[in-house]
Amino acid sequence: MSGIMFSCNQEDDSGFSIKFSDGTAINESDITFYDSSTCVLFLDEILSFQFVSGESPNIIFSEFSVLVNGEDIYNGIIYPELYAALPPVPFYISSITSPNFESTIVRIMYSGFHTQTPDARNDPRIINALENSSLLRNGLTCSLDSVYISALNDSLVIYSFTIRNHDQEDYYIPDPEKMGNDHFNYYTGGLYMWSKEPEEYYHPRIENTTSDWNILSMGDLSILDGNGQVSYTVEASYYSSVGEGVYMCSIRYGNLMHLYSFNLALDQEDGRVWVGESFHKSEIMLVKEN
Repeated sequence: MSGIMFSCNQEDDSGFSIKFSDGTAINESDITFYDSSTCVLFLDEILSFQFVSGESPNIIFSEFSVLVNGEDIYNGIIYPELYAALPPVPFYISSITSPNFESTIVRIMYSGFHTQTPDARNDPRIINALENSSLLRNGLTCSLDSVYISALNDSLVIYSFTIRNHDQEDYYIPDPEKMGNDHFNYYTGGLYMWSKEPEEYYHPRIENTTSDWNILSMGDLSILDGNGQVSYTVEASYYSSVGEGVYMCSIRYGNLMHLYSFNLALDQEDGRVWVGESFHKSEIMLVKEN
């Protein structure tokens, strides 16, 4: 899909909208749907505008306001993901490229590390407005089911998780059985673990990576039926032995991390390629598998 989308109906304040400081606007008529699980807005056409002006240290980022029926819900800026520093405001639309924003995918982020501002991305007024306009979807969630240390290798961990589809539409999702353990762990980040006593951090060991491991093909994906669920088991190697004990375990399942190299058509003949990410963190007593 190509084109440049500039909503020019600036006087229409009904329902959900996003207004940008350069005069660009997104109204409900421009939206395919909003995924509340990942706070990603999908558009019918490409949104394109320059969002950065000036030179360091006097860089000016475009601002935006999210409104419902003309009421200001929250405000933010467009901010490049390539910047190492945290954004200066809690809400920002993530941009892969600089200085232009060009995408049908608007990823609204929240950085709560340096602020007491609550996360308003799924404010009830937003959810109600989009639901009333049939533009709301609930996406996917991930839950960690079990984690075990391999009986044969103390630096190998076997973890299982379940993906649930909360929408009626069938989605193509990353399938670790098709991708293989190493590719899946590299692409998603795999299973992170840390123990309090002693304080140690563990992240998957990835070796022999190739230049195409940050790219998905349709051969890496499988269909998850609407309102269905699927469970996977993955092995992950670590740089040191993992002892039995209590660990905080975290998994990130998704494909937004490598969105800059995402080249798949979202609408397929028998389903839609899911774009998003789901996090799960829980405290688990790790023991060796039987």
